[in-house]
Amino acid sequence: KLVDFGLAERQLQQHTNVVPQRRDTNSDSEGSSRGAAALQFRAPELFDDATSAATPAADIFALGLTLYYVWSGGAAPWDELPGTPDVCVARVRGGWRPSIPPGTPIAAAALISHCWCGDVSVRPTAGELAVLLNRRTVDMLAVERAEALPAILRRVPPFA
Repeated sequence: KLVDFGLAERQLQQHTNVVPQRRDTNSDSEGSSRGAAALQFRAPELFDDATSAATPAADIFALGLTLYYVWSGGAAPWDELPGTPDVCVARVRGGWRPSIPPGTPIAAAALISHCWCGDVSVRPTAGELAVLLNRRTVDMLAVERAEALPAILRRVPPFA
């Protein structure tokens, strides 16, 4: 299970003028964000109804968007998609995804695209991702210049 401890809401507020809305915590269901921040990393199948529960496949979709966020240098996933939340949801359900950031290594771009596939049966499982990442990490970070690395990775000190 992927957990962000509310970090998505903070990032959304920093990068956009959208204020996340919280679901009524007095309801019978557990309180969680159903507002704009949740929308940013929500899998298309979870838009089908308000009671849709997250699944492992939805978590993989969110991971793909998180990887996009890293390689884009911190751009919110749907920044390039104009319109109201309802219009954005319709576009995402229809298959629209953000453009892969320039400079993203081919292996990383393929992984991101695989994670946010609209067909949940085609998305990799967490186990498949672990195997792939163990084999392909070097390819995913293969860049010709340090400047091409995502900003978040450039701040990580090298191993001694």
